Amino acid sequence: MRILIVGSFLALAATALSAAEQEAQAQATFQALEMKVMAAARANDVEALGSLVSPDFAWAIEFEGPRQVMSRSEWIQSGKYIQLKSFDVSGLVAETFDHFTLVGFRLNASGTLGQSAEVGGPYVVTDLWKKDGKSWTLLRRFLSSPAPHPARR
Repeated sequence: MRILIVGSFLALAATALSAAEQEAQAQATFQALEMKVMAAARANDVEALGSLVSPDFAWAIEFEGPRQVMSRSEWIQSGKYIQLKSFDVSGLVAETFDHFTLVGFRLNASGTLGQSAEVGGPYVVTDLWKKDGKSWTLLRRFLSSPAPHPARR
């Protein structure tokens, strides 16, 4: 009986470790994918963005006022108007559900709109990735500004 209990405990520990390893692997995979998307956006690399973004991609921007939604082609072409100068991705969390992974992170970015208008600041990004065959493509991106902490309002 004692051997059975110890064996069961070791099996549970191995399962928990395996889940932790899977989570760490997902974090690393999606950190790398998010960095590829941001680097391609900064370089206005239409080919790279095209390979990372699903044909069904949509980008929703939610600040004050109505939600704005861009299609895949609109978002990829927006690099002609928005020049991303710098970005920092932090606090990334990824959770996989079968063929989908939900990724959330904080984005601090700066850039210009047109020739001179400065844009940027802190953002919250929520991405939905879909597994297509052996690769992941970005299906949806939601961008919003962080809400102030309730105690600071």
